[in-house]
Amino acid sequence: EAQREVGRAAEDYYRDSLQPVMLKAYQYFNELIDHLNTVKPDIAPRYPLNPSQPEGTTLQQSEYRFDFDDPQQPRKLDIVCHCTLPGPVEFELRGKQLVDRQSALLDSYRFFYHRKDRRNERLEVVAATFILEGPLRSHLRIVADPDDRAVHVMLRNLEATPTRSYRFEPGQLDPAMLERMARLMLRQERTLVQVEVSESVRRQLQARLAEEATARAAEIEQARREDDEAGEDSGAGIKGRVRRVLATGRDGLGRGKRK
Repeated sequence: EAQREVGRAAEDYYRDSLQPVMLKAYQYFNELIDHLNTVKPDIAPRYPLNPSQPEGTTLQQSEYRFDFDDPQQPRKLDIVCHCTLPGPVEFELRGKQLVDRQSALLDSYRFFYHRKDRRNERLEVVAATFILEGPLRSHLRIVADPDDRAVHVMLRNLEATPTRSYRFEPGQLDPAMLERMARLMLRQERTLVQVEVSESVRRQLQARLAEEATARAAEIEQARREDDEAGEDSGAGIKGRVRRVLATGRDGLGRGKRK
């Protein structure tokens, strides 16, 4: 009986506090996705998929889809789009650490790619050729959680980190927040929630980034020395060994449909 009472209380909370804001979110994104699939805006997000492109690899965003469980009592809303390359992109990395790090990064984005390893006489990976194909899937999910008395927002490939989750009180999911979610999906915002950073913390972050850049340069130099010691031609450096092959045409992705 106590468990049933808890369940009834959670359903009452959903009906009184969560259902109204979820209905507003449903109406907002239902109209937004219809508009985007009609207008087809030119949106080109960038992701760090290729080390030879320090500014990021440019993708083309399209294929918007809106999924939901119940239009009258929505508890889960999914806004999805696909980001594609105009054609396969090929590059090479030398050194096991760089190869493993790049594979882990691409896996975290769930970006489809091929990897062809080159091994030494001890069968150790010394280099690899990466062929990027894609697509990359961006996803915004809104979930009503009456047990937690909150709305959870899960993001994939929409912020600097591949995944991110937020918890909001029902009152926080106002029209301004819905608009910010849309702007995030349209790459007009970089984060869903702005965090004020003090000047001292900002200096610490800048110093840490400088240290990481120095460490990465040292790793690349070490990989170059290992190549030289192994008797392999190091070429004109890492950039000189990286090749990109852009094939014509566009990936033939089927257009998503709304439920």
